[in-house]
Amino acid sequence: MTRKKNTFPIYLLLAVLILTACATPKTELQEDLTTIIPTNAAFQNTPESGGEVILKEPLITHIYTADPSAHVFEDKLYMYPSHDLDHNEPETMEGDQYAMEDYHVFSMENIESLPVDHGQVLHVDDVPWAVKQMWAPDAVFKNDTYYFFFPAKDSENIFRIGVATSKSPAGPFTPQPEPMEGGFSIDPAVFIDDDGQAYMYFGGL
Repeated sequence: MTRKKNTFPIYLLLAVLILTACATPKTELQEDLTTIIPTNAAFQNTPESGGEVILKEPLITHIYTADPSAHVFEDKLYMYPSHDLDHNEPETMEGDQYAMEDYHVFSMENIESLPVDHGQVLHVDDVPWAVKQMWAPDAVFKNDTYYFFFPAKDSENIFRIGVATSKSPAGPFTPQPEPMEGGFSIDPAVFIDDDGQAYMYFGGL
């Protein structure tokens, strides 16, 4: 596979990670932004912004998303968030209130384009060992393959980390039949060093 040089503005990665994560109360700065950016504009370049394009609205509003990882693949920005369903489950220490059973992938052509929802790319029913709670994922490209890493609880109610693959950054992803060995936790983050060595960082439990 031939990969184009990444030209997507790197600072947008930080904006996506902050602005598409779990909702937080409005700050004074957010109130100020509301006054300088028209309510009908998702993106706006204003004199007050110093020439930078400011994102006013959340990128994704038609479904509930959180904990995104963002990567530039094939000269587009791809976002890999968790997906929470609309439900009224009671809150527990085990996180049962989060009905997360699948993943969607989103892409953006440039900083001013709206995200494209590529639909469901992996469901808990597709993963032989997984039962529920598909939380924060990550993705990486190596050896002409896109690897998608995700946590989920198994039949023993223990979090494991699984991996699925695709030839496209937009999926769909095909899961391996078993979870990775030694990954009894959540929130995987994957990094490939300049020498080609891949590392996975995870934690939280």
